[in-house]
Amino acid sequence: MISSRNGQAGAAPAAAREPEAAGVSGHGRRKQPQDTAQGCRALAAADLASAGALDEGWPRARMENSAAAWTTRADLLHRLETGIEAARRRADAGLARSGR
Repeated sequence: MISSRNGQAGAAPAAAREPEAAGVSGHGRRKQPQDTAQGCRALAAADLASAGALDEGWPRARMENSAAAWTTRADLLHRLETGIEAARRRADAGLARSGR
């Protein structure tokens, strides 16, 4: 991270480096909207609504571009979430077959 005091690179806070060290575990943690496909789609919809309220030109194009970026991120997160869930199901099925 860049220090706001001197503009030099500094150490990132423990929470930014290792969530477990800051007492935040990966399980049961409430995700931020930008970290879920559904949240990204909501952000995209909000940006499109904002773009609709703007006149033509750069501000409108910027909001439309932002909405497209949120939609792309939502698609990526959706693929990741479904892939992780499928891997969990395969692992659970493998454990059930092995009798563990």
